[in-house]
Amino acid sequence: MSRQAGTIRRQILWPLMAAIGLILLVTFFSISYLQKSFVVMEARHHIDQVERLFNGLLEAEAKFMQVRLDTLTEDKVLQKAWLERDRQQLLAVAEPLYQQLHSQYKITHFYFVDPNRTCFLRVHNPARRGDIIERFTMRQAEETGKMSWGIELGPLGTFTLRVVAPWRINDRLVGYLELGEEIEHLTPALVSILNVDLLFRIKKSYLNRSDWEKGMAMLGRKADWDAFDQMVSIDATKNNILKEFLDLQHKTHEAPKNGIIRITTDDKIFMGGLIPLIDAGGRNVGDILVLNDWTSLSNTFQRQTLFLVLLIGGIGCLLFIIFFLYAGRIEQRLVNAFKSLSDKNREQQRTEAELRATQAQLIQSSKLASVGELAAGIAHELNQPLMVLRSKNQLMQRRLQKETLTPEHIGEAIESVNRNTKRMMNIIDHLRAFSRQSGQTEHKRELVQINKVIDDCFLMIGEQLRLRDIQIKKEFDPGLPRIQADGNQLEQVFLNLFANARDAVVEKREKCTDKESCQAEIAIHTGISEDKSHIVILISDNGCGIPPALEKTIFDPFVTSKAVGKGTGLGLSISYGIIQEHRGLIRVAESGPEGTTFCVELPAG
Repeated sequence: MSRQAGTIRRQILWPLMAAIGLILLVTFFSISYLQKSFVVMEARHHIDQVERLFNGLLEAEAKFMQVRLDTLTEDKVLQKAWLERDRQQLLAVAEPLYQQLHSQYKITHFYFVDPNRTCFLRVHNPARRGDIIERFTMRQAEETGKMSWGIELGPLGTFTLRVVAPWRINDRLVGYLELGEEIEHLTPALVSILNVDLLFRIKKSYLNRSDWEKGMAMLGRKADWDAFDQMVSIDATKNNILKEFLDLQHKTHEAPKNGIIRITTDDKIFMGGLIPLIDAGGRNVGDILVLNDWTSLSNTFQRQTLFLVLLIGGIGCLLFIIFFLYAGRIEQRLVNAFKSLSDKNREQQRTEAELRATQAQLIQSSKLASVGELAAGIAHELNQPLMVLRSKNQLMQRRLQKETLTPEHIGEAIESVNRNTKRMMNIIDHLRAFSRQSGQTEHKRELVQINKVIDDCFLMIGEQLRLRDIQIKKEFDPGLPRIQADGNQLEQVFLNLFANARDAVVEKREKCTDKESCQAEIAIHTGISEDKSHIVILISDNGCGIPPALEKTIFDPFVTSKAVGKGTGLGLSISYGIIQEHRGLIRVAESGPEGTTFCVELPAG
């Protein structure tokens, strides 16, 4: 135990250290996973916020311009100048209105258009006129006869929010009024409200490179047509955001998950995604890149993760020290307990050895008692073949004296001698095997046929039963499987049950006044249980039965219903122990004035 005790600490502490390490790993990966999930969720939330706010601002601006257009279409001075087709007068009246709208509300476009979509006057650019307006908003207003709005991509690569209203005077369509505004002013509003960085990109397929470069120069922005393969940048909230996004092509970055892009530079971490830009015609003409600087929050997460890992590691070290000291005490207690258990175990082994020896002696005494009790019957069994041998011998002598002895007589005599001597040898051999010391046959298990074991019992007790005129009824199932058992021990069990049945029927017959009507009988039935798991043996008699007061204790040692001096009270107790060793069951199935039935069940496997 001393060598094993030295390993107890290791057996306890190594699993503890492994558990602490596993907890640290699980904690680290769980926190990392939760942090990434939170960042992705927040990034997705910011993208959705930008998209909703962007669309909301466009709708609000469009509604404002719709209100202004309603006012303009009702202006009598404008109506008069338009109906008179006086362009100079129309410009003189509309110019102040446009300047007011431009200065106060950032309106950048003001059109008067004929019913055939020919531009009659651009208030913001009077020199340019006479062209056909092919924009989606204009066509939609023409087709529906209602006010329409949407963002339109201009030839210079800029987006304009346009609102077109059919102009009716006296319920007659006289033309169209259009207001528009460049949407660049919405970008600062998005940035200030949501604290994000934005990059607007347009697909090259919708632009003319020369016109776009001129437009970017006019707006004072850097034009880099080759920055992207299929798109160009038209606006960005920071000068370096384009460079940071371009670095995505060259630096290590995570693949988009759930539409989320992660950009990692030397000292920055950006999370974001793309919002499609849909024009008034429903075309996807570009996108808006939404980026959030997550560097500070990521550093905070890393510090928190490090703190938690250090905290759990410190707690683990403290637990390790506590368990190390506590395991030492457990080791000492286990050493003392092991010594005590070893002493008790040796004492128990001695006690069990003495108990087994006592049990063997008890079984042997019960066997010898059974043999002594059955001695008269056995002697009679042996006397019968001896009488046959004597008679045959005398008959042979007489025939020899009369000289009538023939070879046939000699053969018949030899056959009779062989048959009767074999019968005596079987009885003697069976008696010797049955009387053998229990220790010599202990644990001698072999395949036995239960019907044969029961039949062998009658070699010793059969003559006694015949002398007492006890009828034997056998109902044996010939198809019973053989079972693994000690046939010698099982024979002792059945002999005890037959002896008890014999005494019970004799006692009842002695008390019976009409001897001829009191037939004594013992019935033996063998079969197999319904589930085929057990061999079932029923031994019944029509004797006096077991007294009710003894039914629950009948298998206890020294319990007997027989008169003093006629029974030891050990037969059923020994039988109960033998059946238990065979993993079986013995019980009183039925008992009363009409007799008793014992049931023995033995495993069929």
